[in-house]
Formats: sequence, C-alpha cells, structure tokens
Amino acid sequence: MSNGEETEGAHDDRVKRAAERLRELKASGVELLEILCGPAGVTFVRDDCEGDPDLAYAAFALAHSTISQSER
Repeated sequence: MSNGEETEGAHDDRVKRAAERLRELKASGVELLEILCGPAGVTFVRDDCEGDPDLAYAAFALAHSTISQSER
C-alpha cells in the first residue's frame, strides 16, 4: 500500500469519528447553518476532517442518516 492510500477500515473509522464530532457540535447548540456555511463548519473540516471535504461529506451523511439516528 502506498503512502497516499488507507485501508477501508481506517477510512470508516475517520468518518465515524468525524460524524460523532458533528453530533457533539449539534448537542452543544451549534446550528446546522453554522456547520454548513459558517466558521464552525470551516473548523470542523480543517480540524476534524484533516481538510478533506470528502471525509466531511461522508461524516455529515452518516451523522444525519436515519439509520445512524435510530442506532443511537
């Protein structure tokens, strides 16, 4: 495996951690609009998603899916 590749499991773990961070932001009172197009979203992508917008997108989808909500 090259330096730029990661295992599927490692990627899944990163997505799950980022999705949990989104849930924490929401629970702390950060509004969805602030996450989508405000400073909280910029910080989330930079700090929690390592600047990877695809990871942020996957985390957002997981955090807001009906399946993940029913599993909580």
